[in-house]
Amino acid sequence: MTMAACYANYDIPLSHSLSTAALLNAQHHSNHHSHSHSHSHHQQHHQQAQQTHHHHQQQQLYHHTQQQQLQQHQQQQHFEAMMQENTTGNSFRQRKERMSKKQKEIYVNFMEQNPVINEHRRGDPILDQYWGKLADILNSVPQGAVKHVAEWKQTFDNWRYRVFLYARYNSKITGADALNPKSFKPFTQTDKRAYHFWIRNPDTAPPDLEKMRNVFVNLEETQQE
Repeated sequence: MTMAACYANYDIPLSHSLSTAALLNAQHHSNHHSHSHSHSHHQQHHQQAQQTHHHHQQQQLYHHTQQQQLQQHQQQQHFEAMMQENTTGNSFRQRKERMSKKQKEIYVNFMEQNPVINEHRRGDPILDQYWGKLADILNSVPQGAVKHVAEWKQTFDNWRYRVFLYARYNSKITGADALNPKSFKPFTQTDKRAYHFWIRNPDTAPPDLEKMRNVFVNLEETQQE
């Protein structure tokens, strides 16, 4: 049966039926287009949301990166400062900690040229300027130790203790050993000058000074006391 015959059975004009079919088809197409447009709009909105979220993530990443760079910069500065401190501190340990022969001579010369030092206790504040000046002079010597004032004063004390220790050892040598200069602890001329300087100050003289004898039997340049 043809479409015309079908519609004829319902007494519906063919032209009207075709118009109705065309209208329905147009409405369907319109609805489909509207749905497609709505779907497209939804996609655009979703893309915009994604872009906004991505931009926000980029901003967060940028700020986080900036913070990391700032922290790294601060850490680097702190590290460099620490290294500078360590380098400065190590320079006092990398160079020889023991006084050189030249530095000992300078020390004795300085003490002899400034007898006022021997008139006071080592810790007397009035001597601070002298210790500071002496430390500067000793630190300027090309070979030898480089130290702060307090470290130098400790070094002077250590030297003095060693000299007095050797002096006690030599004072106890008797008998046949006393006839052999090599049995005695050796001293230098600088040690001897320092010894005589120290024993004149009650603050640096050994408590058993009266027992000291034959101290400089083994003296360089064969000079004896």
